[in-house]
Amino acid sequence: MKLESGLIFPFSYMGETLLGELLRHWERLLIGLPYGLNPEEYLLLHMDSGRIGILRPPKEFIPPDSFQRLLKEYKAWMSTNYDKGFMGFLKYAAESLNEEDAIYHIRGSIRKDSNTEREALNWGLKWHLILHLFHESLKEIHETQELLEGARLTDPILKEAIFEDDQVEHILRDLSDMDLKEYIPSERLKEALDAWFGLFGAHIKEQESLLTWEEEVVDLLLGNEELKGEKVSEGLFCYSLSPDFEANLPNSALLKGKKIYLVKVQHRRS
Repeated sequence: MKLESGLIFPFSYMGETLLGELLRHWERLLIGLPYGLNPEEYLLLHMDSGRIGILRPPKEFIPPDSFQRLLKEYKAWMSTNYDKGFMGFLKYAAESLNEEDAIYHIRGSIRKDSNTEREALNWGLKWHLILHLFHESLKEIHETQELLEGARLTDPILKEAIFEDDQVEHILRDLSDMDLKEYIPSERLKEALDAWFGLFGAHIKEQESLLTWEEEVVDLLLGNEELKGEKVSEGLFCYSLSPDFEANLPNSALLKGKKIYLVKVQHRRS
């Protein structure tokens, strides 16, 4: 029996094989996409049939028109200054970018706005920058996994040309069993979770269940909470959070009383 509807978090990208596995468990999936990101082509058919719905952040979090330029600056800056965080980037932008650049446009546009509007714009910009970079990283990991899975198909050629039989088997096995935590540290995943809750928290109250496919996400949310997942079906586990659930991350209190589903699939990135 399929579950009726589930909201995916905190990911906005998945491979086709993983998508098929998710649709095996749910009648309808909801995916939160920050502004500036478009659905992958293989999602469009499922969107037309109604099996996939796209959610956007509230309008008060829409980034400025110059967002793509800011994103480019942010990516370049973060590559060498990741430890300084978003506020460090704002300081750099104010000191280094030209008057015509986006950061000045943002500051000028909010002078006449209320403190609440200014705060929403700043937080919305931060969360969008974080989730755009997170999305790109996920896509790179998935595409790399697809290449490694493809390498398995050329296994016989590699064996004959370069390696001993047991060597190539060992190499391909190690490479194709990548874990998210090997490429995205826990602190960065926490940052992505915080940004996701910030942009899409308003949609959570309308959903009974949310789903993810990385066990580390569940671990980060639960913290020291001793809550075991109930096996729903093969590869699917459910964590039922109580109404007085002690949230381990900022804004994760939104999950109180919700059901969190963990999908475990062997080749989830291909």
